[in-house]
Amino acid sequence: MDIKKTIILLIGVSEYPEDSAISSIPNIKINISELEKTFTNPEILGIERENIIFSLNESKINIERKLITASRLAKNQSFTLLVYYSGHGIISSEDFRLYLTTLHSTLDFLESDSIPIDTFRKVLTRSRAGRKIVILDACHSGQIHNAMNNLSSQLSAELKKFEGSYIITSASEDEPSLFPVDKPNEPTYFTAKFLEILQNGLNNGKPHCTLSEIFNEMVAYFRSKNGFPVPQQSSFQNIDEMNFVKNRFIEKYKIFQKTRIPIPSYADIPENKEIITLTEVLQQQRRRLICRHLILVSLVGVSLFFARYLRVSHFENVVLTGNKAQEHQLFANFSEFSKEKKKIFNISNAKNVENLISEGDKWFLRGENFYSQAKKCYLEAQKLNSQNSVAQEKLTFINSKIDEKFFEYKKQAETFLKADNSCDETRFYLLKALSLKPDDVSVRQLLESLPDSAKNRSRSLVFK
Repeated sequence: MDIKKTIILLIGVSEYPEDSAISSIPNIKINISELEKTFTNPEILGIERENIIFSLNESKINIERKLITASRLAKNQSFTLLVYYSGHGIISSEDFRLYLTTLHSTLDFLESDSIPIDTFRKVLTRSRAGRKIVILDACHSGQIHNAMNNLSSQLSAELKKFEGSYIITSASEDEPSLFPVDKPNEPTYFTAKFLEILQNGLNNGKPHCTLSEIFNEMVAYFRSKNGFPVPQQSSFQNIDEMNFVKNRFIEKYKIFQKTRIPIPSYADIPENKEIITLTEVLQQQRRRLICRHLILVSLVGVSLFFARYLRVSHFENVVLTGNKAQEHQLFANFSEFSKEKKKIFNISNAKNVENLISEGDKWFLRGENFYSQAKKCYLEAQKLNSQNSVAQEKLTFINSKIDEKFFEYKKQAETFLKADNSCDETRFYLLKALSLKPDDVSVRQLLESLPDSAKNRSRSLVFK
């Protein structure tokens, strides 16, 4: 995907001042701001801000105009058009069509103040962009229209009409399951998981993540959460296999990248020069490094010797002269020096403990895939200062979280193991549990009990 020929439209509707029956979703403002940061991050996608159009809490006509503008900016087949919408999706009781709400939407005048999904589809279909991506994070409240049809089935039928586009949607039937009501400063659940995958990457062994890989990761996550809707997708001409974003998992850890030492060919060596093998070059560099270390150690040793000798000599001279005042002053100086040295050591030690705890917190916030890294940081902090109560509490907490996630994944695996044709799901959750506790014998035994085909796939994933 050419980032210079990518047009993005971010639409968010978080407030409905003209109808109190339609609940506000303050989390949508966070959705828009976090998506902007993620899409403009050069380590993830690197879209220029001039190529991003924003629409937050606007009227129907303004949203439609920006939708048409974005569609026209994608001039030809080489362009990619991405449209994101977050708000309420309501099915009308008059014509049973799906409408995307705007700032002035009301239940009484839903059809006139909201955008019908057909209009949304027609504008995108007319666009000349070669790749069209639509992401709908639309909440549906059962309390608003309790006589409506099922939103998932309605949305599935509408998605098939988006010809030439890739669609991914949260497809929910109840509003409370889609955003944290008590945490207005966090994104909605669907967008939060989408952002997490873009920011942390996937362990797929490739430098990029495709739309299908992102979608499959989201489906696996929401299936493991009871009461959460499972996302849906509709793809056209394998757009879901397109490289969508850079894989930050590979960029951070360089797991699959190897450093190669360029070896010159014989043609590059002058005829009057003696040919030296690569082994001899490495041996020479090793010898030079050892010599430098020996010289450095010698200089440090000589400096320490003279410093100690001069201090002892000065002390002896003071004592032998019988000058009591100088003697007492010398002892006082030594005492103050020792106290300052001990104080500096304690401060340095405390800072190291704080840095380790802070580093562990960063690993923990990245998600369950990094709990083991967080645990290592807390263990190192406790080793430096075993009396530090914060390090002990953090270590106890991370152990409890690891145990909680481990038993959750193990239970999911056992549940799928009892079902028919569920080897892939069983393998997935067993590997997730094994990543938290690699030495657990029971999980490895469950892996060994899988059929041969599933077992071989499990082993290949473990070795990767």
